[in-house]
Amino acid sequence: MLISAIVRTVYLLLTFLAGLVLSKLVLPGQFGIISLVILNASLLSIVTGLGTDSLLLHKVTNNKWGFSQAAQFTLGAVAVQLVLFLALECGSLLVWKKTLLSDESSADFWTDILYFLGLLLTEKYLALLYAFQKARLANVFLTIVALFYLVVLLLLSFVAKADFATVMELFALQSLLQGLGLLSILYRYYKTEEKQIFKLVEFAQALKLSSVVMITNVIQLLAYRIDFWLIKYFHGNADVGVYAIANKFTNLVWVVPNIMAQLLVPKFAQLSKSEVSKIFSTAFYGNLVGAAAALSGATIIYFYYLNPAYRIGLPAFFLMMPGYFFWAAVIYYGAYFSWSGRFTDNLLCSSCCFVLVLFADMLLIPRFGISGAACANSFAYTLVFILYLFLLRSRFSFTWKSLLLPPQKGLLKLLKSVAG
Repeated sequence: MLISAIVRTVYLLLTFLAGLVLSKLVLPGQFGIISLVILNASLLSIVTGLGTDSLLLHKVTNNKWGFSQAAQFTLGAVAVQLVLFLALECGSLLVWKKTLLSDESSADFWTDILYFLGLLLTEKYLALLYAFQKARLANVFLTIVALFYLVVLLLLSFVAKADFATVMELFALQSLLQGLGLLSILYRYYKTEEKQIFKLVEFAQALKLSSVVMITNVIQLLAYRIDFWLIKYFHGNADVGVYAIANKFTNLVWVVPNIMAQLLVPKFAQLSKSEVSKIFSTAFYGNLVGAAAALSGATIIYFYYLNPAYRIGLPAFFLMMPGYFFWAAVIYYGAYFSWSGRFTDNLLCSSCCFVLVLFADMLLIPRFGISGAACANSFAYTLVFILYLFLLRSRFSFTWKSLLLPPQKGLLKLLKSVAG
């Protein structure tokens, strides 16, 4: 598990660097368009996905599904999502004469499709590979693709001049390459003699169960990213691009928590409640290291690499950091709730987060722009962190001391067992 986490971290850092190079290749307004494509695709993936990723992990890690059932369910989910997306994309072009993801002309139609298909395949088959303990293999492949993508972007920035359309096509093809590669890895390296047939009725029942997860994920994404849409509405694409860069740096605080939370889901069943609390408290203090690294790295890169046009977003970055630090702990808590099947509790917390963010964004963004959005994030994420602490106490009887104080004994042994 530890090696998988390290490889995954390298992959995310490479994608982060690729994003920085991408921001150098295009103007802030154009980078705002790319950021909105990522955001809109993520929202559509969650809405059309009906929470199938979380349901898949829950079913497999609790030994309710074998590989054959999980693989058939994943393939069906991808097919349903792609059909829904194509219907929505064509509807958007017919009614508004704009694509659904980029909000631009019909010239971006195929770029939208390639990017979204790649996103679907990547999300679904990465979840499946994680569920069946193939995380290391998947992350090695993704790291190789990310490195290749970064090298190509660097060549474009130093050797050739590329227009925005070429950059968008490269961006979409990288997504598709990731997804097709993970699909190939799954069926090439995972061998099974199991021949269970996943019936249509079972598929429909699974989608019904996962609808709670889907609603939770939609609400959470809105809580994460509604500020992008509001900034675009009140201040335009250029401000979205500036804010997106600041947001990328704060997201560095979430790199390790997101990786570890994914890898911990299959391990929670093997841990006692006291061991879980040690993981939580260690993670909370470990997040301080991530926050310090993000602060120092962002300051250097803002002044010595990025286009000066992005520098006005630095105050927003500092204002966002407190909230992102507390949410880095929430990521672990949410993973534990999902593993235990308490999807409605995650829904409650996500709904509270969305309401708080929406209220603060509507109050602050029109007047203070990206700095207002940053303050809104810190306000909402901190309050939701406190809410999760109360739920952990009431639902699982954790103590304040076990959650918030550094663990004293047995931590090294525990980390070795989890890493194995």
